[in-house]
Amino acid sequence: MVYFNDALAFGLPNGIGPEVSAMKRAGVDMIVSCFDLNGQKTLAQELQRQGMPDVRILHPNTYDEKFVREADGLFEGDIVQVSFRPFQADPGDSGLADFQKWMGETGAEISEVAMIGWINADIAYQGILAAGPSFTRQSVIDATNKITDFTAGGLVPPIDWTRMHDSPTQADPKTHGPAQECASFVQVKGGKFNLVGGTAEKPFVCWSNANRDWTDPTLTSFD
Repeated sequence: MVYFNDALAFGLPNGIGPEVSAMKRAGVDMIVSCFDLNGQKTLAQELQRQGMPDVRILHPNTYDEKFVREADGLFEGDIVQVSFRPFQADPGDSGLADFQKWMGETGAEISEVAMIGWINADIAYQGILAAGPSFTRQSVIDATNKITDFTAGGLVPPIDWTRMHDSPTQADPKTHGPAQECASFVQVKGGKFNLVGGTAEKPFVCWSNANRDWTDPTLTSFD
């Protein structure tokens, strides 16, 4: 890592020119960013302005095909990390098919925000179901915190709510961390998202969390 900066103000009110210049001097060939959609666009525009259009960006949250398409190639070749089973994947037996069905039934827009809402609603439902009849707020909380393998029907990697409220650390990835570190990725090609790394059937790319030793990823799908 040749450049790091976590002190930029939200919305980039001062632009990002000096920071991109510093990255150019450092010889960066890929950027892992953490901005909102407009911040990502500002970064990509500045890279182009400074003659660095081939520097790829790994986006944490630019999973909006309309936004990407309307940027007229600005994000071409960039990679977006998706926190759930991507819409470009085969639904298989996962909850993606139900999500797509009911979004269509209600005429709602399929989007990242809608999927996050669906996943949040599912954990609320699972907690109520586990709490049983005549549930209370506290009984739902207690029941939810006993769930060890929540995946929202295969939409997200397993979450063990008995121990994963706290963040894992580099020194100790196991106590509060998942059994595997998993993510799914899409790449922008021709203004559209295409799966990369994983496959339509197994879109998640996973690594064992037993230690920090180098290992090849395992392609995975969840139930």
